Amino acid sequence: MKRPIAMTVTVATVAAGVVICLFLSGCGDSTQSQRAKQQGPSVVDGVRSEVATILKKKANEIDVSKPLVAQGADELDIVEIVMAVEEAFKVEIPDSVIGEKIGEVSKTLTVEKLAEVVSKQKGIK
Repeated sequence: MKRPIAMTVTVATVAAGVVICLFLSGCGDSTQSQRAKQQGPSVVDGVRSEVATILKKKANEIDVSKPLVAQGADELDIVEIVMAVEEAFKVEIPDSVIGEKIGEVSKTLTVEKLAEVVSKQKGIK
């Protein structure tokens, strides 16, 4: 039985997405990796893409569990990243969720943490 081309492409795209998701979230049992798996590839990948754009890097160069500051982001970049993520996902990220002072937040903020906040705002489990 021949499958329509559209169905074959869709199946291949879904399979590739699963492989990428597994690759990006790693094989370890860390809490952050588990959170990334629960959030799904679209949220984590979307946040990663926004971060990459602001930092002028390729998405695959962004480590989702590494603090953004350790990846070259300064305080202004952090503000731009949060604004870009809010716009991309049509959510509002309250300052109280991120932190009171940008200096303290920027040292610990990761793609995974942002994706977790977005998922909560959007009601994604």
